[in-house]
Amino acid sequence: MKRIFSIILLLIVLLSCTKEVDVNLPELKQKVVIEGRIEIGLPPIFLLSKSQSIYDETSFATYFNSMLTDARVFVHDGTQEYELQLFCTENLPAGTLQIISDMIGVSVQDLQATPFCAYSSTDPSTFGVVGKTYTCRVVHKEKIYTGSTHMNAPKELDSLFWKEVPGKENFGYSHAIYSDDPSEYDAYMWEVKRLNAKYDDRVYKKPLTSVFEDIYTNGDTYAFYQPNPFAYYNYEGPEEGRGLFERGDTVVIRLSKIDKPTFDFENSKIMQSLSNGNPFSSPLNLKSNLSGGCLGSFAAFGIHYDTLICQ
Repeated sequence: MKRIFSIILLLIVLLSCTKEVDVNLPELKQKVVIEGRIEIGLPPIFLLSKSQSIYDETSFATYFNSMLTDARVFVHDGTQEYELQLFCTENLPAGTLQIISDMIGVSVQDLQATPFCAYSSTDPSTFGVVGKTYTCRVVHKEKIYTGSTHMNAPKELDSLFWKEVPGKENFGYSHAIYSDDPSEYDAYMWEVKRLNAKYDDRVYKKPLTSVFEDIYTNGDTYAFYQPNPFAYYNYEGPEEGRGLFERGDTVVIRLSKIDKPTFDFENSKIMQSLSNGNPFSSPLNLKSNLSGGCLGSFAAFGIHYDTLICQ
């Protein structure tokens, strides 16, 4: 009885020693975020915005409201430098609305109804050309941010096919066979969109295995498979189809050849998303190819399109 009384007394003492502590976290200084992209035969496109606090509301509305329109943006193609113009929703150059949709994951239909502005050009001399290295220079409030990217030639797959997973009738992965060029570094980004009566995806989506390089497969011919990124979150189909394409799906494959800095940036985005919420993971910073203290990247994409019929 005396021992029980001692334990109760100890608990009372410990509980009475608690104290509420208010921790004032310092506000992070806003940074300029630069999202620059150029594709073969299309003009460069730049979206500029301000970084948001982790405690701010996350939505496309807050993103568009944070956009910057008071900068000057220049792109150099190795021979000449061009200044890009500011265009808004109603007068964007042809083809750029689709690029912006790809960059931020918002459908073209939704973008057409959203007021926003971007930096681009209507001058054909600025359009992406294979083999060129592009350098950007962004000037905002007396600060200068720079970066560069190389436009690689698109690469075709040797073959592309769908294969049913044993025990999961009518559901399977997309498969591909690819021959790597031993004479150069190769890195790619894999994106998909379904086009059929049952599914008509409005944007391209990337699986977690979307970027890969030839560091271990240089010069080899190898086979690989990719899951269906649309069949994970908010998936409402049968459980056996999770992460898989369904028989009858028509899938557009967009395979982009990218340079090393772009691979590092995209791969670090994936690693960061995988570490979120994991108390045992180390914090990760995105590997940007831009200098000057900003966030984001400037990337060139050599794109090859292919179509997969799942049958």
